[in-house]
Amino acid sequence: VVKNWRSLLTGVHIIFDGFCFSLHSGKMLGINKMWYNVAPYMADVVHAMNGTFSHCQSSWRQEWAPSSSHTDLPRMANVPACDGILASAVSSFPGAHKIVFSSYYRIADPLPVPGNETGRAVEKGAGVDPGGRRQSGGTCNILPLYDFIPERMGLADQQTPDFFVKWASIPRANGFLSLSRSTTADLKDLHGVDSDFVSTSPNRMSPHFRRVPEDPTGEYSDFFRIEFSGMDDIQRQLRSRRRFLLLAGHHEYPPPYKGYDMLWEALPALDPALRASFDVLILGMPPPFDSGVEVVFAPDVPETVLPLLYSRAAALVYPSRYEGFGMPPIEAAACGCPAILGPFYRDKMKYVYGDDALYVSSNEEMRAAIVRVIGGDVPPPDRLIERARLYGADTRHGWNEVAKDYLEYMLAGPFRDVPGTSCPVLVCVDSAGLCVGNGGGGR
Repeated sequence: VVKNWRSLLTGVHIIFDGFCFSLHSGKMLGINKMWYNVAPYMADVVHAMNGTFSHCQSSWRQEWAPSSSHTDLPRMANVPACDGILASAVSSFPGAHKIVFSSYYRIADPLPVPGNETGRAVEKGAGVDPGGRRQSGGTCNILPLYDFIPERMGLADQQTPDFFVKWASIPRANGFLSLSRSTTADLKDLHGVDSDFVSTSPNRMSPHFRRVPEDPTGEYSDFFRIEFSGMDDIQRQLRSRRRFLLLAGHHEYPPPYKGYDMLWEALPALDPALRASFDVLILGMPPPFDSGVEVVFAPDVPETVLPLLYSRAAALVYPSRYEGFGMPPIEAAACGCPAILGPFYRDKMKYVYGDDALYVSSNEEMRAAIVRVIGGDVPPPDRLIERARLYGADTRHGWNEVAKDYLEYMLAGPFRDVPGTSCPVLVCVDSAGLCVGNGGGGR
């Protein structure tokens, strides 16, 4: 596409609202990690086709966050403009056609055009000034969606206002980006959105997740050059060469959908000799009770250390009853680490893990899975690594593929017709590849 249509996106401005980085105050959590890796690939293609790609930043921070905790994305303009109403910020950006996609459920609703200050919906294409800047009606809103955990788990009445922003924005979006088949199916079931209007591209993980060879000394000094909270305890665990179960993202009081209650209730039912033969290493906070096993915890482990921990763990325990995609299991697989997974993965994600995971949905199944893991009855590392190949272990199938899927949809559609917005087809892609140039109508 880039080779044959270098000027195809002239006058097109794609604006990424990176509010997730403010919401999480610069921490590389799930969706932050996803967009930090995906958006630069999208920007590379847009710029190569003579378009513009910008990261619209917000200065808002959590009360506890340092003022320096903002995130610049590589290979694009990082513009500190996205405070307040998103549409007002977008109106200040140049471009004859703007495509806006927000990392956290915001929509650039049309602004009033001169003479129509009431904000009444106008025809597509209205409100373009002679300089090519859209005042309203020239923006296409694409809404990324990650999961429907509150809705499926009966937690909707416990949510922050951000949850209700999502529900208000879905009817006003022209199209959607989804990170799993499960999320796409939920979008149709809960909101009636046909999958034609959704680009579904399963999450990936970064290529540095690979199996780490064993160090007979247990030192692994290359991974501990920068200090972090809990580092001494992790190093002691590795030097001891004791087996351990690994928990990722554990809170002191984890929400029920995470399924950790099955683990903590299964541990006391184990044979005492077996229970004394392994530890639990938590990437997060420990539980507020005695589980009957030695618990080591590290609340803020750098991502560069995760491949080592996955490689040495007896298994990752990730017993979620619901997720959007959930990245730790595929990161673990890339490192050859077995996984004990919850009902969500058995019911919704078996196309990823097949029979190479231990699925649990009860305390007894969790107890039996732990017995198998500690007894060594697990898939060989090479088989798990092969499972992960299509999700980033092979760099040909990494975040670049997600960027391709998402950007292709944002340029080609099809889109929903929403009053006051404009989503022309900029590139037509069919089974034979690129089929038309710039300027087609909607479809």
